Amino acid sequence: SADIRYEQYIIRMLFWSLLQIDLASADASIQKAAKFLLAGDSLTPYLNMAMCMPPSSTYNSLKAVIEASPALQNYVEDPGLPNCPTRAQFAAQCMFLLRVAGVAGLSMSAWLMTKGNKPYESGKNLLSYDLPEGIPNDFDVAPYANDRDKLRLIVLEVLRLRPPVHETTFLLTQPFTLSSFANGNSKTFPAGCPVMLDYVGAQTDPQLWGANAKKFRPFENAELLWGSKAKLNTFNSVGDQGDRICPGRELALELLINMLQAYHSKTW
Repeated sequence: SADIRYEQYIIRMLFWSLLQIDLASADASIQKAAKFLLAGDSLTPYLNMAMCMPPSSTYNSLKAVIEASPALQNYVEDPGLPNCPTRAQFAAQCMFLLRVAGVAGLSMSAWLMTKGNKPYESGKNLLSYDLPEGIPNDFDVAPYANDRDKLRLIVLEVLRLRPPVHETTFLLTQPFTLSSFANGNSKTFPAGCPVMLDYVGAQTDPQLWGANAKKFRPFENAELLWGSKAKLNTFNSVGDQGDRICPGRELALELLINMLQAYHSKTW
C-alpha cells in the first residue's frame, strides 16, 4: 500500500508539473485514464506493438489526454529537425517515459530515501553488490534539512549507489578502441556495435571513486556528483556531458530534494 501511495502522489505531481493537469479537479474520464499508469501491465502496449497487436482502449484514452493537455497545445513540428515526432507521436512516447522514468523511477528513488538502510540478502537478489540501499541508518539527514545543496548531494549519492535504472545501451557512431580489454589486450569495436553502460559498475569503480567507492559518502564525493567535474552516470550522461542526458533530471532532483526536506524537517 505504501508503494501505491508513492505512485499516486507521483502521478498527480507529474500530471501537474509536466502536463498542467490537476487530477484532483479533473473530470472522471481523465482520472480513470491516469490510473492506467498505476497498472503493472502499463508497459504491455509496447509488447503488443512489437507483435502488431492493437493497444487497449485505456491506453488510447491516456494518450488522448496527454495529446490534448495544456502543455502540448503549442507543440510545433520542426521540419528542420530530423525525425521530429508529431504531437500524437510525442504523446505516445510520453506514455513510456511517464511510467518508466516518472512513476517507476521516482517511486523507487523516494522509497530508497525514506525507508532506511536495509541491504539485500546475499544470494536472494541479482543486485547483491554489498552496497547501501538508500540512506544508511547511521547517517542523520536532519541537520541538512534547510541546506538544499547538501540535500542534492545526498540524493545524488543514493542514486549513485542504487540507480533506479542500472544500465543503458546505444550504438557506436564510430569505431572505439579499449586499450585494456580481456587479458589486458586492446580491442576495437566497429561503428554500429551495441554497447551497454553499466551504471552501478561505473559508479563504484575505485579507480574513479576511490577505495571507499561502495560507501555512502555524499559530501566527500561532492565534486564527482555535481558540477563541472561530475562523473555521475545515473541520468544517462557523464555529469552534465552527453547528448542523451535525461530530460527530467532537474525536475526529478527538485522533487526528491523537496520530499527529503519535508520528510526530515519534522514539521508534520
